[in-house]
Amino acid sequence: MSQGPGPAGPPQNHGDDHWQQGPQAPYTNPGQGPGWGQTPPPSGPPAPKKRPWLLIAGALGCVALLVLVVAGGIGFLAWRSWSPSPTAGPETTASAPTEPSESVSAPSPAEPTTFQPISPIDENTRSAEENREVLATSPMTAGGIPAIGSCELPAITAGPTQEALQAFLEVGTGCISGAWGSLLGQKNLSWSTPDVVVYTWPDVPDSSCAPNTFQQYEPRMCNLDNTLYWPLEAGNLATHAAPEDVPSAYLVDLAHSLMNPLTWQTSIAVYYQNYLDDFEESDPQWRDGYRRFNLQMRCLSSATSMQLPAELRPSEALQAIMLDERTWTVGDEPRSIPSSSMVTWVRTGLDSGGDVSACNTWNAPSYDIDG
Repeated sequence: MSQGPGPAGPPQNHGDDHWQQGPQAPYTNPGQGPGWGQTPPPSGPPAPKKRPWLLIAGALGCVALLVLVVAGGIGFLAWRSWSPSPTAGPETTASAPTEPSESVSAPSPAEPTTFQPISPIDENTRSAEENREVLATSPMTAGGIPAIGSCELPAITAGPTQEALQAFLEVGTGCISGAWGSLLGQKNLSWSTPDVVVYTWPDVPDSSCAPNTFQQYEPRMCNLDNTLYWPLEAGNLATHAAPEDVPSAYLVDLAHSLMNPLTWQTSIAVYYQNYLDDFEESDPQWRDGYRRFNLQMRCLSSATSMQLPAELRPSEALQAIMLDERTWTVGDEPRSIPSSSMVTWVRTGLDSGGDVSACNTWNAPSYDIDG
């Protein structure tokens, strides 16, 4: 599958809170252009391994901290333009997650340290091993995403008006946020539902994030003002979906975009960026961390989409698109993710029954990460 929605090229460094979501290969969407792939922020020079966050935050304002979509994540995997086979229907019955046969990382201590949220302006004093341990044992690796009982969404079709898409995404964001807010509340972590602004390119709206970090076909989550900016032409999974699946397709894209504020507000993205900062991009550990984080986000967003009310969950036909390797692009090194790995973790999320632990890529064997 294309590794997330987004334009071509490696995840870009938005220079602020935009986490690196992995590579975004080009996607030719009939009549639109680049599509749903890994949405990287504009590329920037690699950050030093130990960044003085306070100085950078004061000097730059929008610090490239959670370059999750940028320097370390799956960006938004791009959807390729193709006609899925109508016969390829994935399993829809949730199954219990299978435990990985072995872990490629050092075993976690018997009693992992209690998770502590941290600020992006704090200097990182932890070792790479300590940051990785946090990522492997964080609140996003245990618990269950609550089922969403109802979600009264307004009608939506492919190629909607700005007003129709605005109304749809506002309600959809509230529904998805309710599930995550409930889960995080059980872990004594706060969650603030993002605002949504739909706009037409190139009229980038005023925001706390730099205008040059916005892209024509990719949603831009600006965590500095807790707003998801959604260009009218984004949400390209809908262009591959049958008319009856368009609402579900938009919600799949939306769930993935909301992984950004989720990791920002819980500070998981800070630990992730700190982990990457201990390596050069040419190091195998950097690429491994980039893949694990972004595959985890794709898995969690897929799991979230299956907790929606039954009529809004991805249908077998939509799942067939999501589970076809032709849907995903690999991306350029070091921000590359094998299509087979993307399919593995999307499937894991769809079949997880909302079990967050099923998406813990940090303890997964290397063959589930490297294809």
